[in-house]
Formats: sequence, C-alpha cells, structure tokens
Amino acid sequence: MYRTALGALLVLGLAGPAFAQAPVSKRLSSDSCPGSGCLTIPTANMGAVALQIVGTMDGTISFKGSIDCRNFAALTLSKLDGTSTASSATAAGQWFGNIGGLRCVQAVFTTYTSGTPMVTLSASTSGGGGGSATVGEVTVGDVTNAGTFAVQVSSALPAGTNNVGDVDVASIAAGDNNIGNVDIASALPTGTNAIGKLAANSGVDIGDVDVTSLPPIPAGTSVIGKVRSVTATGDETTDDTADAQKILVVDEAGDPVDPGILDPCKGNVKGFYTTSFTAASASLVTGTASKKTYICSIVATLPTEATETFSIVGGTGTVCATSTAAVMGGATAANGFAMGFSHGNGDSAIAATDTNQDDLCALKSSTTDRLVLVITYAVQ
Repeated sequence: MYRTALGALLVLGLAGPAFAQAPVSKRLSSDSCPGSGCLTIPTANMGAVALQIVGTMDGTISFKGSIDCRNFAALTLSKLDGTSTASSATAAGQWFGNIGGLRCVQAVFTTYTSGTPMVTLSASTSGGGGGSATVGEVTVGDVTNAGTFAVQVSSALPAGTNNVGDVDVASIAAGDNNIGNVDIASALPTGTNAIGKLAANSGVDIGDVDVTSLPPIPAGTSVIGKVRSVTATGDETTDDTADAQKILVVDEAGDPVDPGILDPCKGNVKGFYTTSFTAASASLVTGTASKKTYICSIVATLPTEATETFSIVGGTGTVCATSTAAVMGGATAANGFAMGFSHGNGDSAIAATDTNQDDLCALKSSTTDRLVLVITYAVQ
C-alpha cells in the first residue's frame, strides 16, 4: 500500500502554452456507429475540446468521452456563450469543455430521423470551461496506486467556512494573541536578539550580512526602484532621465544587449478570448494606450462548406473601421483566409497590430457562415 499527497493544483482557462489539433469535420446521416452516425477523435494528452454542429436535423446528437476508446459515457460540455451545459443536442450550436484524462471524444446520433448536419471536433492541451482546483494539501491513505492526481472542486467553498486544516482562524476570542504557540500580536521583549535562526551581532550583522557598512545613496537621489535599461556602453552614466537610475544590460561576454528582444508572449501576462459570430465583423481586443496587441495563438473554424473569407485586422473606431490594417490575412475580409486554421502555441508572438492602441477585430466577407475564434494574446 502507498500513502500519497495530492499537491495543490490549479487548472485555469489560460495557463501556459496551448497546443491544438486541426479540427476534424464529418457530415452525419444515420444512427450507425461506427459509420455515418458518429464522429470520433483521439484526445490523448489534450485538455480541452470544442464541438460545433452546423445544419438542420431531426434527432439527438450525444456528446461522449472514453478513457480506452471502446467504452463511452456521457460528456457534459458548456455552450460558448456560457448560458448552459449539456451532454446532447437536437439543433445546431457550439460547445466546449475540459477532457483531461480522456483518450477519445465522440459526437454520435443516439436517435436519428432525418438531416445531414456537419459536425466538427477540435482538441487542444489547454482551455475549456469549468476548471478544477485544490486547496492546501490532501493526504490519501491506503491506496494501491501512488502518484500525483488532480482533485476537482466542482463548486465554491460554502460561505462561513472558517477552518484551514485544524486551526480555527475566525473564532479566536477577543484579546487572544496566539495561534498555536506563536504570539502574533505582542512586541518582542527588550533584549531579544534572535529571530528563528538569525542572531544579531552587536547591531552590525544579521546572519552574515553587514547592514551598517553599505555605501550611502548619492546625494540628490530620491527614487529607489525606478530603473531605466540602456543598451549602449556609456549611456548608463548619462543623466538624461531626472528621477531614474540607469542599468546597462550585457550578455555573458560583457557586450550590451537590447532588453526589448524578449518576445511579448514570453514576458507578459497573456489574455484569452473566444467568440462565435455570423456578423460581418466583430471586436476582439480593445487597444491599450502606447502599446500594441500581439497574437500568441489562434484557432479559427468555419463550416466545411463555407464560401466566406475572413481576416484579422487592427484599427480604431467602430469595429476597426478607421485606419484598418492587416494583422492576419488582408486589410479586408475579401483578401483573407478561406478556411479555418490553428496557428501558434502561445509561447511566442505570431502577429501584431501595426499601431499602438489599435483595437483587434475580425472581418468576414458576408453574414452567412459562423466563424468561431479562440485566441491568446499579450499587450506590450
């Protein structure tokens, strides 16, 4: 038997680089599976799945998942607009959700009367609805398999829960200063020199660090912590910024380097945006003053029989209608992409707006087909 601790895990919509499979589409026309009544994709090592149904039908398409690709069970997914969850559908729509641990995902006609809807499935290593979280550390005893496991919390902790472990931090009586044996309110008594394992030495040293012989800050320097990087030898001593200290950034050989070479998708917190629309245009990300928007990854899907084209653009005004410039595709929908695609893994920028503070938008050549977009982005 083994005893194992489940570490604190936090699974979010956008946490780390995302890798996506190419979308797989199939037109379903019966209740035969295997056959024309189902679409199955492998999802090993994937964390999220998106499902799209386009077209009319009379029947029920069920969503299913399996850990061995033979025995399938109902899989609950969320609608893209977040209004509801479901494990089946009787009409067109789009859904997404987490599939961690599943090796196959399937959309199958469990009842069929008529219709030939187009079904598309796409999986990626991150994203999805819901999520899981663990609080603190949970010990599991008397188990036959050791390892690290994700503990999913399906709902928020109830209101009024005051205990963490065995310590009640809400019911301490007024005037009590101790939690356990540690006094957290009273001042240290006079003459106490040691805190933990650090002992004072005649007021000079704390441990091995001399805190009294440090050189003084130059007269007139009023800012600590405001730093401006420079890239040329000699600039670090030029006082061209009144209230900032300059630091010269160099490589291992001592040569100056440009600190701005870090990819925006590596050095900034990334945002996550998903949308589904049939309109001729849609706003994706609002521009930030003095900064550009960088696309780190993108998944775009159109129905297989779609005749529209689309582009990702930057600009200002209503839905980037002013000073429109191409970001991915052309400056107009007509000069853009004719089919869906998946590009980028979130680790580095693949496209960006040309002008600071430009909004990021999507343009379509008509309002017939539905375009589904999932992007990660950074602002710098």
